[in-house]
Amino acid sequence: MIVKMVGGLGNQMFCYAFAKAMEQKGYELILDATGYDSSGGGVKIFVF
Repeated sequence: MIVKMVGGLGNQMFCYAFAKAMEQKGYELILDATGYDSSGGGVKIFVF
């Protein structure tokens, strides 16, 4: 399953929580952050 990281920090946290829940159910996951560039917006959840 591919989980695309989108939106601001709140949306990214939801995507991450969803991905962890699916992982616990036995799904193999890929977190996709390719939609972000390095101009400042970016993925914020990976800071944690």
